[in-house]
Amino acid sequence: MHKFLFSFLLCFSILSGQESSIELSTFSKLEQTCKVWGFLKYYHPKVAKEGLNWDKELFEKLPKIADTKSEQEFYTLLLNWIVELEPLIDENSIKVKTIDENLKFDKNLNFKWIGAIYDKHKELGTKLNSIKENRFLGKKFFVEAGLADQVSIINEKTIKQSYWSKEKYRLLVLFRYWNIVEYFFPYKYQMDISWGKTLRDMLPKFKNSKSELDFHLAIKELVVRLDDSHAGFNSDILRKHFGEYHTPYLHKFIDKKYVVTNYYNDSLANINGLKVGDIIEKVNGEKPWDIFQKRKKYINGSNLARKQLASWVMITSGKNIPVELEVLRNGEKITKNVSRYLSKEMGYKPKQRVLPKIDESISYMFLKEMNNKRLNSLKDGIDKKKAWILDLRTYPKTFSGRTFANVLSKEEKLFYKVIKPMLIHPGLFEEIKLKKAGRNNGKKFNGHVFLLVNEQTQSAAEFQAMAIQTGEKVITIGSQTSGADGNVSRLEILDGLRTAFSGIGIFYPDGTETQRKGIKIDIEVKPTISGIREGRDEVLEKAIELASKLE
Repeated sequence: MHKFLFSFLLCFSILSGQESSIELSTFSKLEQTCKVWGFLKYYHPKVAKEGLNWDKELFEKLPKIADTKSEQEFYTLLLNWIVELEPLIDENSIKVKTIDENLKFDKNLNFKWIGAIYDKHKELGTKLNSIKENRFLGKKFFVEAGLADQVSIINEKTIKQSYWSKEKYRLLVLFRYWNIVEYFFPYKYQMDISWGKTLRDMLPKFKNSKSELDFHLAIKELVVRLDDSHAGFNSDILRKHFGEYHTPYLHKFIDKKYVVTNYYNDSLANINGLKVGDIIEKVNGEKPWDIFQKRKKYINGSNLARKQLASWVMITSGKNIPVELEVLRNGEKITKNVSRYLSKEMGYKPKQRVLPKIDESISYMFLKEMNNKRLNSLKDGIDKKKAWILDLRTYPKTFSGRTFANVLSKEEKLFYKVIKPMLIHPGLFEEIKLKKAGRNNGKKFNGHVFLLVNEQTQSAAEFQAMAIQTGEKVITIGSQTSGADGNVSRLEILDGLRTAFSGIGIFYPDGTETQRKGIKIDIEVKPTISGIREGRDEVLEKAIELASKLE
């Protein structure tokens, strides 16, 4: 019996010793440091209120973290870091209103990592949970509410572009951005790749960047991971890498075929010999769709349709040398060496819209050119038209969809609801009451409305579309919109280099998401290659066809 007990205690001692000496990988330590650092930044009463010099704190801890030899040593270092910030409870924190539990949107809140730490180091896990329960409720040092309730990033010290060669600054860029998105991006739960996995994937790329280009590519890939058409990042280094020089043509993917749709510059286009409707089969020997797939991780967009629209700088662009294009034209294969030019050399101006013949009983309105004054003037002849065609395949500037709704709806109707970041509880969002459009008085348009949309319909255009859709006789025609709805939050990643993301969440009243999905469409119509060759606008043609059949 004594021998058995001795053997058991010996084995237990050995196993305990092994557990205490378990080593964490460099990247595992950095991953957890990023999460703890960001959590303290927005939750701890001292840091969230006073800011301290939180970047400097990170810089001081990174070498010590790197030197830790075991899991327990690492967790103890993090624990001691938190203990240095005592006292925990801020007695001067303001009292805040109680939020109805039914209005709390918690799909983005994720503290499973604290539970994982608790399983490894109970004291550190307990301390983190205590901070979570006693979080700072007052005015935050690093964030505040923007004019449209989106988060506004404040008091962040500028990181100079020239600091790229210093590992600690590269990691700071990643840590800052990752935690801003972790706690204040309303659509985090919709990402194709979880935000936690993104952190693990990107740590080696930020830590081990060998050149400034590597660093900028890492930032661009990180931003694209948001799957948000509002979230872009660019720099002179990236423009030169992907190509500042472009062919004098507009292109578009149609069923994975890369089609010439228009000209940037008519004279340069004629010199280089491509025609509208040509299918570009190879770019310097490579298929356009393969180039798109290879570079997609650097192309921002909420959905595939928007990514394809934004891919034009990635497919045929390059240095100031001709690009070899293999083209299919009317069944014949042609090879062309096409010159490339800077955008300013081509002097692109949108061409005047050529409309098909439209019956006088139908009004066509391109909403980029619409304003509220012009809309009000339409009321004088409101009874003379049987249909309106509203073209929102653009970004509207000076009109309100609600003004249209007032004319189209005989009563007020719910048209959207919104979630905004809860700064008193980072990671949670608050649902704001449903909003209405339309009114039950005034002169009304009783005819049918055909609303045209596509991947160019983004943000404010999508929001205006939702308001217009409250009309009794509105039919939406076209294809998937950009799927980036909600006022943006902006931030500076490096000095002079900024990015943004959708800062509030916009939903239909029934809870249907507009982010990534786009607005609801009644009749799907997409351009075809034959239509492009014939110079037709098939989406507009469909609206005219339906309107013409009305009595």
